[in-house]
Amino acid sequence: MSDRTPVQSRDTVESGVGRSISFHLLQLVVVFGTPFVYHPGSDLGLTGLALACSAWGATQFVYLGPLAWWFWRKGQKQRMKGVLISAGIGVLLNGACDALLLLPGRP
Repeated sequence: MSDRTPVQSRDTVESGVGRSISFHLLQLVVVFGTPFVYHPGSDLGLTGLALACSAWGATQFVYLGPLAWWFWRKGQKQRMKGVLISAGIGVLLNGACDALLLLPGRP
């Protein structure tokens, strides 16, 4: 008999949430940095960042949808759940922030 502990599975909800957070950060870098690479000295990077942040709840499914599908195809159901949980929280957070900023009757 061996005294080794079993290797812990990487298929956890926390690892799915962590992976989706890293994709969110990568999206901000890409959206903010791409216009400065192609059009140095312009304000397109700030415009792209503002648009990406205001519609973040919808645009996150461009990269989180395929990520969740990939985890599902690999049989990593818990990671897929973590990605979907963080995507749902993102939609709710983006909706709440947009409602606070865009609803009429704000002082």
